[in-house]
Amino acid sequence: MLKIFLLLLSLFLPLSALNISETKNYYKFDNFKIYQDEENRLSIDDILKIKNKFLTNKKINIGIKKYPIWSYNTIENRSDISQMLLFTHPRAGLDFMDVYIFEKDKLIQKFALGDMNPLENRTIQSRKSNFFLKIQPQQKYEIFIRYKSFGAIDTSLEVYQPKFYANMVKTDSMVFGFIIGGVTLILLSLLALMLYFPNTATALFFFILFGSVALQLSVAGVFYEMGINSYYNTIISWSFGNLAAAFIGLFPIYYFNLKNILPKITLVLQILSFALIALSCSFLIFPFYNEILYLAPYANLLFFLITLVLLVASYKLYIKKINGYKIFGFGNSFFLLCAVYFVLGLLGVIATNELFYFALIAGTFVNIFCLGLLILIQLLQTKKDKEQALLMLNEYSKLSSVGQSMINLSHQWKEPLNHIYFAINNIYAAREFQDKDFDMILEKSLRQIKDTATYMTNTGKNFLSVHEDKTYTEDIDIKTSLESVLAIFAKQIHKLNIQLMLDLDQQVKLQTNKYLLANVFMAIIENSIKIFHSRGIKNPFLSISLKKEFDKITISISDNAGGIKESPIDAVFEKDTSDSNSTGLGLYLVKNILNLKLNGSISVQNRNNGAVFLIVLNIP
Repeated sequence: MLKIFLLLLSLFLPLSALNISETKNYYKFDNFKIYQDEENRLSIDDILKIKNKFLTNKKINIGIKKYPIWSYNTIENRSDISQMLLFTHPRAGLDFMDVYIFEKDKLIQKFALGDMNPLENRTIQSRKSNFFLKIQPQQKYEIFIRYKSFGAIDTSLEVYQPKFYANMVKTDSMVFGFIIGGVTLILLSLLALMLYFPNTATALFFFILFGSVALQLSVAGVFYEMGINSYYNTIISWSFGNLAAAFIGLFPIYYFNLKNILPKITLVLQILSFALIALSCSFLIFPFYNEILYLAPYANLLFFLITLVLLVASYKLYIKKINGYKIFGFGNSFFLLCAVYFVLGLLGVIATNELFYFALIAGTFVNIFCLGLLILIQLLQTKKDKEQALLMLNEYSKLSSVGQSMINLSHQWKEPLNHIYFAINNIYAAREFQDKDFDMILEKSLRQIKDTATYMTNTGKNFLSVHEDKTYTEDIDIKTSLESVLAIFAKQIHKLNIQLMLDLDQQVKLQTNKYLLANVFMAIIENSIKIFHSRGIKNPFLSISLKKEFDKITISISDNAGGIKESPIDAVFEKDTSDSNSTGLGLYLVKNILNLKLNGSISVQNRNNGAVFLIVLNIP
């Protein structure tokens, strides 16, 4: 009985019309009665016949309906002047909104608005559904609106003076312009970071940011205003936004290595996230089957469950004191509150007012900001760890190189030591047999010992200078550096009968660390010599060229040792990659020393039955 009484009461309640009695910049127009066309068959002519069946609606946000909703109200100009007013729907992204304006039971204007209706016939190309209405003095108008949307339906309108609205839109456009520019810059920076520090968490963060921004621009109607096809706009909004939410669920799995810490939560996040990804992909067929968008509440439910599980994960990380848990926990907590508010709006539980849209933006970007901080912390830690590892590997390489140099030095000193030994034997023999030329033999032998010792001293200095523990930079002659390294391997070069072909520019100088640069040359040349020996190369040659071009110095070191077998060829610079019995660290260190310490780079290619290493040093 109570329901019947309320129904009858709603039929006879006077409609709260919008009364214009003065010139104001803004009016709220939200007291519409509604009629639900559950059979989806009524035209405007049918609606005029059942106007008395429209019911008073206390809720502005009706939620998602699979059938059209009609709204009805009146506007009356009680002033003595005519006014041109702009009517706008507060929510961008509405699918179909057909407006019918009647004056004295005569249709005077019709507007086909909403994302899915054609854009070319509209007076105003705006990111919201807008129309102009000129109201004459002391006249009353009836407004009927037919809504059909795959999202929540809001039955309110906002009314503005055109100049005031134009200034407001201009301000909004400037804000969106700054936001789009800033976000584009961040996306490009992230893309560069992904190339420099490739990992799954960074890649996920890139797509989270990309998808979230696409969703915001779509919800705000920016794509719509740009004239992008409504179908593409809908796909961007529904698919990209949900994909971003799914990637938010996957992010902690790869950032915190959650599988090892919280395996059960990891499994739940994977199931929910991949289910949301599948649902997001299903929205792509929307142009062929519109009804697929009615699965949106399930996407909202998955999104809500993901935020809940992330909050639980945050708490577990807090218990275990995992690094970064505070930032992650704060971002998820704020995101969950905003997500709950937004989902309630989509489902029609609360009004889709300005706070509703702000909740989506605030929650998304606070969470993205927190994820960005985590990525930044990870990158800084990765860089620190990498530099620390490089220092350790550099020390290891230095010790290994010193050991190899000592072996080379022993080869260099073997023959001079024999010379000294023979000279001493000559002295002993001449004295024992009282040779008449003893004085001459003694002088000659001592001179030979002195010259040989001087040679050994210079050779030792040349070897050890390469490994001096100095980190400062100085002006060096690169040709001299190359020649000093070649001198270290002189014995082996002679033994293997390696032909040297040198094309070295004179006076090519650079402000750099000569000891690190010498280590780079030494590692590459030693690599070629080892392969010559291990592969038994006949008629081996080593070609070295040095050129200076503008702000770059290029050093090319090539051989005919059969080339590099690794595939892809750049794998030769990876750790633990070796074609010989060496440690596999030499070329890995060479690349890192050049990139991180010497402002340079190295590349390699196979050519003429050998390998060509190209070193490029940038001149500051």
